Amino acid sequence: MAKELSESQAPSVEIHPPLVYLLVFGLGVLFQLAISFRIFSEFRLGHLAGWPVILSGAALVLWAEKTMSRNGVVPSFKPVPTIVTTGPFAFSRNPMYLGMTLMYVGLGLVLNTFWPLLFLPAVLLILHYGVIFPEEVYLQNMFDEEYRQYCTRVRRWL
Repeated sequence: MAKELSESQAPSVEIHPPLVYLLVFGLGVLFQLAISFRIFSEFRLGHLAGWPVILSGAALVLWAEKTMSRNGVVPSFKPVPTIVTTGPFAFSRNPMYLGMTLMYVGLGLVLNTFWPLLFLPAVLLILHYGVIFPEEVYLQNMFDEEYRQYCTRVRRWL
């Protein structure tokens, strides 16, 4: 059910998720430069393992963006007119974050660097408390029973 919304009804999320992934991954790369710790003994193993994960994550993000766009929802800090429950949102309430997480892991494997992967739980905690939780409160307040029913059918991640 679409609603007419003003800018004041936008979710109160101050954190831009791609930036969280990028900054924490960058911190992991700095640690890797200081204290090298490889995952694979052979460089090409990282490519064999990582590229499918990166491509899967990118495909999931693009699918989620296309699904949101078709439903009139723009991934931003603007008000949300409806709950998207089709496409990847039928099996994950956060397919874009899931896709970005896959890309993060895949890049760590391709670069054969341990530290960004060790820091991934920090990314997920920042996302949970700084982005996902405020988004869920917002959606619960905006869509009440419709959102509550969606949450009972679809998991947060997978």
